[in-house]
Amino acid sequence: MASPVFVLVLVLVATTLLPVSHCSDSDGVGFHLNLRHVDAHGSYTKPQLVSRAICRSKARVAALQAVVAAAATAAPLVDPITAARILVAASQGEYLMDLAVGTPPLYYTAMLDTGSDLIWTQCAPCVLCADQPTPYFRPTRSDTFRLVPCRSHLCAALPYPSCFQRSVCVYQYNYGDYASTAGVLAGDTFTFGSGAAPNSTKVMAPNVAFGCGNINSGELYNSSGMVGLGRGPLSLVSQLGPSRFSYCLTSFLSPEPSRLYFGVFATLNSTNASTGGGSPAAQSTPLVVNAALPSLYFVSLNGISLGDTRLPIDPLVFTINDDGTGGVFIDSGTSLTWLQQDAYDAVRGELVSVMSPLPPANDTEIGLETCFPWPPPPNVMVTVPDMELHFDGANMTVPPENYMLIDGATGFLCLAMIRSGDATIIGNYQQQNMHPLVVRAGAVQHHIGDLDHPYAGLPLSTHDVVRHGARASKARAAWLNSKLAAGLSNKRGGVSSADVRLAPLSDQGHTLTVGVGTPPQPRRLIVDTGSDLIWTQCKLASSRRHAAEPALYDPGESSTFQFLPCSCRLCQEGQFSFKNCTTKNRCVYEDVYGSATAYGVLASESFTFGVHRAVTIPLGFGCGALSAGTLAGATGILGLSPESLSLITQLKIHRFSYCLTPFADRKTSPILFGKMADLSKHKTTGPIQTTSLLKNPVETVYYYVPLVGISLGNKRLAVPASSLAMRPDGSGGTIVDSGSTVAYLVETAYEAVKEAVIDVVRLPVAKNRTIEDYDVCFLLPRAAAAKAAVMEAVQGLPPLVLHFDGGAAMVLPPENYLQEPRARLMCLAVANSTDGSGVSVIGNVQQQNMHVLFDVRNQKFSFAPTQCDQI
Repeated sequence: MASPVFVLVLVLVATTLLPVSHCSDSDGVGFHLNLRHVDAHGSYTKPQLVSRAICRSKARVAALQAVVAAAATAAPLVDPITAARILVAASQGEYLMDLAVGTPPLYYTAMLDTGSDLIWTQCAPCVLCADQPTPYFRPTRSDTFRLVPCRSHLCAALPYPSCFQRSVCVYQYNYGDYASTAGVLAGDTFTFGSGAAPNSTKVMAPNVAFGCGNINSGELYNSSGMVGLGRGPLSLVSQLGPSRFSYCLTSFLSPEPSRLYFGVFATLNSTNASTGGGSPAAQSTPLVVNAALPSLYFVSLNGISLGDTRLPIDPLVFTINDDGTGGVFIDSGTSLTWLQQDAYDAVRGELVSVMSPLPPANDTEIGLETCFPWPPPPNVMVTVPDMELHFDGANMTVPPENYMLIDGATGFLCLAMIRSGDATIIGNYQQQNMHPLVVRAGAVQHHIGDLDHPYAGLPLSTHDVVRHGARASKARAAWLNSKLAAGLSNKRGGVSSADVRLAPLSDQGHTLTVGVGTPPQPRRLIVDTGSDLIWTQCKLASSRRHAAEPALYDPGESSTFQFLPCSCRLCQEGQFSFKNCTTKNRCVYEDVYGSATAYGVLASESFTFGVHRAVTIPLGFGCGALSAGTLAGATGILGLSPESLSLITQLKIHRFSYCLTPFADRKTSPILFGKMADLSKHKTTGPIQTTSLLKNPVETVYYYVPLVGISLGNKRLAVPASSLAMRPDGSGGTIVDSGSTVAYLVETAYEAVKEAVIDVVRLPVAKNRTIEDYDVCFLLPRAAAAKAAVMEAVQGLPPLVLHFDGGAAMVLPPENYLQEPRARLMCLAVANSTDGSGVSVIGNVQQQNMHVLFDVRNQKFSFAPTQCDQI
């Protein structure tokens, strides 16, 4: 039976692993290079190859652990996260590739490493250089050699950039205890491929930044430098900008070369993969970004099986800790897999059981802990099972030859894994004869910043904030209902969900400050669960801006801005009110948001999230303008809906959460992505409850939940569940919305809530005063003593309880359903839904100090009362 294709979709990059019968049998296609193991031409015996690989693997990990430990215990010169980042960003490789630098080209061999960013080679004149098989690169003999200036963003990407004579960018990398390199950062033409293999080409790439090392030490293993394939801006992947790259590693015990593919030729079809039984469907699993080690390819590992036995391993042992330690990453530069100690003990225990009656042994010769005498004695049958790694949404089968090895000196059969204290590293021995496809995608799975209140920084009183939010919420709800009604009445005529989109503009929604472009231009974007498109106001020829509005994003000041063609997926799948294609093949869009219209052109750009642990991600976005309306100090929208253009869909994020602090506190609110969005990892003030997310058959922009009833305290209100339910034609239902301030209920539910609240609030109803956007308000007394007594009574009011299908109940304290929009007025923050589709909306007042989680993959909505400012 054919082995399954395995795809690892990275948070910033995506990886695919395809088991093949013989990597070396693949035909050369397109831009490809042969890779050689570092010991391929050393005339080593197989036992020596195994021993050398284990020694290198231990040295690499020991050096990392030593730097982290030293930094953690020493004076605060370097924090452990910075130390770990620098060391791993300049790690030792295990496979070699040939390329050429300069004009005319000088060919040399470099170590290849997915854990590295910097490309470097030794340069003449050499103050101190290590031995290498080829001449040193001489910059004076290349017509295309240029020094990188200090002001360049590439110089700024170095861990510790410095300047020489105020203009030349100087770098220094330390490789733990075994190597270092220092020199100048330069740019030159790189040549890849020979063009000799069938269907291959010779590719010349100008202005590739690399380190020209004049002071170097350590073992280069028959190479002349390093080529980093990590995710940082200095890596070959980032500089060449291919959409994907892949490699297929043959066994390091085999003389056959491995392969590296770039761009459109990095595919998993039959031209470069042979499974012997057809090509099965690929599997995908999200990898996560570790903000402390952003260059590494971390993966979401949940468990391990041996044969049919799922091992008793707590998935938490594979998660990334808050300080950046732990986690699981794939590394081409580490020979053997390093397995977290609890997971290792579970694997060892089960392996000892299945290998019985062979006694376990410790092979001190090669330093592996779990070994067995091999072959078994006569008449003893031992079957070594497959190992299976369970990732989020995918399972990777590892055959025995990829996790067991034979020590030729002792005859032991050993587990090719090493016990690790915290982190897990999937090494290249486990990747042999797998074809990993790396596709630049991107997702963020950590705390990427805090949400600002929509009126943060504006000179508004608390009363002003409440009134503005309610007014905007009313306009938003009216637009929602009218558009949903129009869409439902015309759905047979092909109305798209763009025609029923919610208006996410003006005075509502919390904002997140992100960096747009290279170098980053800070922009405040309204975070909206009811929008898909990410867009910001741009400095285009047609842009207009009032003096009071913030500066526009300028694409001309960014080195990473690119227009998207009409044929791109985002243009094709984007659901706009209107879109067109210009004569320059640019995708132009227009979206109507109630009384305002946003129009512009789709583009791609680097977005930077976070401050202390910044992560930069390429995203498709709208570069445009708003023709009317206001964004209340923001510059655009960051959509979090499940649609194609939203942040979570582009980055393949499966879950996110936020926790909104109360308006009056004026504090920021946390928003979390991926594993950090797990409510159980954060302190709550009440139980975590879960209900389903519902799919609307007509529109897919919003998050619907199955609201089935409402109570005030212990009294269940006379609200029929049918009045709150979503109907088969897509009408009705209840939306959880981050952009609506107050809640909106269908008339039956609203009247029941209004009557119940009036009955329990022992204050006169304000009847003859104009109170914009609130239907029910109560008069507060003037006297301070009386007012204090009233407020104390208000605190004793019963909670408003929202009942969901499955038994979950969201308990709202009085401050989550009552507001004070004016002095001496206390109003019900629940309004009557306008006529039309009959949709109810749970607004952000109801979500204050409530940690809510949207699990898109599993279609679950979870919540728990939480002190949001303490997350």
